[in-house]
Amino acid sequence: MSALSHMPVNDLVEQISLGTPSPGGGSVAALCGAMAAALGGLVARLTLSKEAYEQSWKVMEQVRDQTRALSDRFLYLMEEDTNAYLSFLETANLPSEVPEEEEIKGILREQMMKKAIVVPLEVLRCCKDAMPLLRSASALGVRVAVNDAMAGLSVLRAAAVASCFTVMTNLPTLYDEEFCSSVKDEALSLMYDITSEIDGANDQYIKALLKIQESEGWP
Repeated sequence: MSALSHMPVNDLVEQISLGTPSPGGGSVAALCGAMAAALGGLVARLTLSKEAYEQSWKVMEQVRDQTRALSDRFLYLMEEDTNAYLSFLETANLPSEVPEEEEIKGILREQMMKKAIVVPLEVLRCCKDAMPLLRSASALGVRVAVNDAMAGLSVLRAAAVASCFTVMTNLPTLYDEEFCSSVKDEALSLMYDITSEIDGANDQYIKALLKIQESEGWP
């Protein structure tokens, strides 16, 4: 399979829909993160082209640079998610005819599944890093592009929720209780923090839009 990030969009969508175990929700969540960060970069660049927003340029330069780095990171994690899960599936083909082989197989399956869980957890961490950048873009960016920043926040929310679901779905396959407890706590904390903040921002944005429409005499 070709690198997902190098596929044309229509081929990528087709690849996801083929019915193979991977790429799946974890890789799609990482891709959503990349697109969300890219929308923050869009707003930053548009704002940097407008002299009327010169007071925001310093912040927008940071948003531009950091969202680009995060987009690259998300795309890397998209590939890693697919590769990690495929590596886990491959362990099913290891020999297990004698107790020694069965023990080695079990150890390797545990290791591969841990890797497959750590990847979406890292996507969640990147979502947390991207959120304040998109908030800055929506607050300080050029007015005509505020919707793009808010769209980015909504897509980022989806990436965070889907990544948490991936983590929580795979944890029960592991035997390492300490690892599971630590990862579960971090994943849930990140998801709830991200969704709570974005839901609050969305609510404020909708209220602002309704107020503008009301002042302009919209039905």
